[in-house]
Amino acid sequence: MNFIYFNINIILYNNFIFLFISVNMENLYNPGLIPLRAYTYHPKDDEKVDELIGYPLRRIFYVNKNSFSEKEKEKIKEIYLKAKEENYILPDDYSAEQILRQLIGNDYDINVTFENIKFEIEWKKNNLPIELTDEINKILNLGFIYVHGRDKCFRPLIILNPGKYDKTKFPFESWKNALNYFIEFVINNCLINGRVENWDLIVDCKDLKMTNIPFDFQKIFVENHKVYRCRLYKMFLINLTGIFEFFWNLAKKIIGPVIEAKASKIENNDNYKNLFEIINRDQVEQKYGGNAPNLENGDYFPLKFINSNYYSEDEKNNNNFNNKVELDIYEDDNTKEIFYEAPETN
Repeated sequence: MNFIYFNINIILYNNFIFLFISVNMENLYNPGLIPLRAYTYHPKDDEKVDELIGYPLRRIFYVNKNSFSEKEKEKIKEIYLKAKEENYILPDDYSAEQILRQLIGNDYDINVTFENIKFEIEWKKNNLPIELTDEINKILNLGFIYVHGRDKCFRPLIILNPGKYDKTKFPFESWKNALNYFIEFVINNCLINGRVENWDLIVDCKDLKMTNIPFDFQKIFVENHKVYRCRLYKMFLINLTGIFEFFWNLAKKIIGPVIEAKASKIENNDNYKNLFEIINRDQVEQKYGGNAPNLENGDYFPLKFINSNYYSEDEKNNNNFNNKVELDIYEDDNTKEIFYEAPETN
């Protein structure tokens, strides 16, 4: 089913109503970014907040703030009070949702969260935006990190091949910029606030050897872990090598128990069962047990449309997928956006 996606802005000025309508042409012509059906997807309550590790863990943040738990609202207030006590002015565009991401990522520790918020704001000020250079484009087409398809809840599937890191091909600074550019690109072009806010991750260890373990990336990994909180939905570790446990033990010291709980080790003999519980095989490359052709060097970026089959067999009648004409309103402190979605008519 195809959809037309309109963005409607309504402005009231001097008793006159001005109506501005635009079509999201970028996504119409590049469905590799966001499928139009994702705009009509409504996450279930247990997809917004789940209990993966034994207690409520928020996955979707851009919801009506009244639906935040009392603990969430109280902790957000504590961060605002902490900033006031420290005479620290939070930027106007640093939202309550961003604060909550940091709070949950730091297990609601107010002092640690506040320091990480300051780090995030300063890091983004010093490092963003990143220009897409020819060198970054070449790195993103090596298959080091790329997006391939989406799961049944439209979360993009990211593939990371750490063994393809080779600083003899490009300087470390270029690899770092490519990685950060990629993360920002996915957040800004592949996710939808209130609907799709997470990604899945396959870490392919096939080419990982002691001689090419990217120890240089430890600092970047620590920085990104502080800056990009609560984005990972599930992680699948594939093609495990003999040195994997060494590499994984290093990583666990940084990521903490929550991300560790999101990780699954997949052996070839289990036919990737855990992976295909959340994603259709048509969305996944053949080398990972799916039906889609494997991508080759030069085909990884810009993103490609893979397939329109998103749901597994038991999800085809998913009530969360709304194919009716719908008026959906999301309102925050500063803006009101109205999205109108309707099935395309013949």
